[in-house]
Amino acid sequence: MKNNDWEQELHLYRLDPAPPRRATFQDYIVPYFADGDITHFFEFLHYYEPVLNKRVMGWVANYEMRGHFPDLKQAAVVGMLKALARYDISRGTDFLVYAKLYIKNEVDDYVRTMRTGFTVQSSDAYKALKKAMAIYGQRPDSGDETITLIAAEIGKSVEETTDILTAGLRNMNFADFYSRYADDDDDETAEDVTRSDSSEPYRLYTRLLREEALLSAYANLDYRERAIVAARLGFCMDCLGTEYITTAEDGSTVQRKIKKQAYADIAIDHTLSSPSTAERIYHQAIEKLRKAMEEEG
Repeated sequence: MKNNDWEQELHLYRLDPAPPRRATFQDYIVPYFADGDITHFFEFLHYYEPVLNKRVMGWVANYEMRGHFPDLKQAAVVGMLKALARYDISRGTDFLVYAKLYIKNEVDDYVRTMRTGFTVQSSDAYKALKKAMAIYGQRPDSGDETITLIAAEIGKSVEETTDILTAGLRNMNFADFYSRYADDDDDETAEDVTRSDSSEPYRLYTRLLREEALLSAYANLDYRERAIVAARLGFCMDCLGTEYITTAEDGSTVQRKIKKQAYADIAIDHTLSSPSTAERIYHQAIEKLRKAMEEEG
């Protein structure tokens, strides 16, 4: 790649002249919700781009995806735009904390497609891929009987199922995307407490199915149950992140872990009669999650 091309990829979102520098990245997002002018987001990208470049270069190196720098970068920005469309600034969650799941999903989609060689046209197609790999994990052979069984389970032809399994089995490094994502950049981390360090594909796909089932079950809890579970386990109930961004005494932006709350504090926050009431609601919610997971198999 020519130096000029590389410089251009590093500064895709640079504005000339440079916009006014603000104290924090959040200070560019707040005015967008005041007047709806998307220029504020472009100004945010102008200053956030060096941080984004660092993250993307980490992805390129970790997943040996030379030549994919601009596409990975664009995927991350698409994730930010999707987050911006759904972001509720009144909740007080920092935009970058809220956006990281959207960024993860978009980069996930891109890496998944490129690393498997299997172009997934929809979320339903990806579910078929994951389900096929999960079943294969229970019957790890490529015999006709196994392929026929999987084809029936996912509603595909034997030929299509063979292609799907071939793509999934080639995807030996994709697990690293989940295990390393949190380490790519110090400014934003996302601890994946469900992760497995195994790179065996069927284990990855099985884990993803469990994770999706758990998130769905959590979303079906009522508001108070979600809030109490999040407070007790130490994560954001809106973005599901385990850290938050704040400003240090020297004015720098730092990221800190969300502390797990004691039942006494939870009771006060939710105006409950006693800590034991908070504990009871928490365990009831956890039991609902457990049952939902059992039903998913």
